Amino acid sequence: MSQRTDNSNTVLLVPCFNESNRLSVPAFTNFLVDHPRTIMVFVNDGSTDSTIQTLESIQQQVGSGRVKILTLVQNGGKAEAIRQGMHLVMSGSFQTQYQPSLIGYMDADLATPLSEIERLIDIALRRTDVTLVVGSRLALKGHRVVRTPSRKFLGRIFAVAVSLTLGIGLKDTQCGAKIFRNGEYLRMVFGEKFSDRWLFDIEILTRLRSSYAAEVYECPLEEWRDVGSSRLRMRDFMIAPWKLCQLAYTYRVKPACLRWIRGAKQIQPNDPAAVVSVPIRVNEPIYSAPHARRNTA
Repeated sequence: MSQRTDNSNTVLLVPCFNESNRLSVPAFTNFLVDHPRTIMVFVNDGSTDSTIQTLESIQQQVGSGRVKILTLVQNGGKAEAIRQGMHLVMSGSFQTQYQPSLIGYMDADLATPLSEIERLIDIALRRTDVTLVVGSRLALKGHRVVRTPSRKFLGRIFAVAVSLTLGIGLKDTQCGAKIFRNGEYLRMVFGEKFSDRWLFDIEILTRLRSSYAAEVYECPLEEWRDVGSSRLRMRDFMIAPWKLCQLAYTYRVKPACLRWIRGAKQIQPNDPAAVVSVPIRVNEPIYSAPHARRNTA
């Protein structure tokens, strides 16, 4: 991994629920030692095992200034853990102390390796016009992306469904590695609770689309592995179409109908009908790789 020479801080949120057996203390501590401009906020999401002791071990080795631990009393799921972590990071005191330019989140099990998180951060720092950098688990030739055939097949179907219902043209919306440019818009995106704990990534993109002209950069990961022990059940896949329809109604159909019924000139600023759908622009990666094309748009 390349050493950063800029003076900007990056904050990474890491949601944790009963992760004591999967958290790699050496991996996190070594990464933080090698990247002094990175702060990690571990959100202990109501764990009942020894996760908190593992997190404290990382904090003791690196220092409380670089490792923050936010403990939630009850388990609320990954979506709520990230939302609560974002609230902490967006607080006035945190912003004043660390002044981060980038805020992201990643999985505690390192399904997306820290070397790949480094790549996403580098892209966000280089491409200042980009609002959000998302990892994409595309099984490209020469890339070490290991997914079970069933998950790969379901992932492709799901991506098509998201594109058709919500107009989000990303190849992979569900990868747990995303880097945001710091800004007030994050208070809107993470302000209210997400409607579903598994589809919150899509709801984040939908909220961005609804009221912010977001420039999204989708970066194919060079390495990703299916760690296993996923808490996502087949039932969740089965009800996903219904959940997508609910999101489409909330963020696309309902505002459009209200605008049509009431007329745009009569809508108050805080009225749901005032939400205007703004297309998310997606950039292709421009790093040097045999399959990549330079985006000339």
